Amino acid sequence: MKNFVYKPTYPEYAYMYIISDNNGYMKIGIAKDPEKRIKQLQTGHATKLDILFTEEFYCRRSHLLKIEKL
Repeated sequence: MKNFVYKPTYPEYAYMYIISDNNGYMKIGIAKDPEKRIKQLQTGHATKLDILFTEEFYCRRSHLLKIEKL
């Protein structure tokens, strides 16, 4: 029996993330690079931001954007 290797149908991938600050505010979003995204958000934010959750998805970014709007 041959080894089965999963290859995603979509060559695209993106992360869904949850970022929070010390005041309890949260941002749910989508990015190719969550670390880069938190640095961008941190520049305009007075308190420290932390990534609480990330999940990688192999699908079109437009599919995740639909989920994000729910």
